[in-house]
Amino acid sequence: MKRPLVLFLFGFIGFTLMSFFAENASVSLGLMIFILAVIFYFIPTIISSERKTAHFNMILFINLVFGWTVLGWIAALIWTIVEASTKPTVEQQWVEAMVAMHSGHLVSDDEETIPQQKYTW
Repeated sequence: MKRPLVLFLFGFIGFTLMSFFAENASVSLGLMIFILAVIFYFIPTIISSERKTAHFNMILFINLVFGWTVLGWIAALIWTIVEASTKPTVEQQWVEAMVAMHSGHLVSDDEETIPQQKYTW
């Protein structure tokens, strides 16, 4: 999701620069403010998507339905921040790889177990 967000921001900056040179800059300014407001409104959903939380659908629902109330938006944001990410961290992936290496459970591409030499550390 990071690449589309970066592309959107570059497009938004380009649109902003073009609007300053346009004759009808007030319409462009209004559209830019509306786009920024929508992005701000969906910040809890964007964070939840990036963190790959388990309850992404419920956070999206609360953000859509109750986000217009300040309390609903804050509740969705707090839920997003408090909920643990389901995406494994680099440290967790590293530990799992080390455990697999030391237990001899490495699997090749054709899913045959590779015998491991015993090393002393």
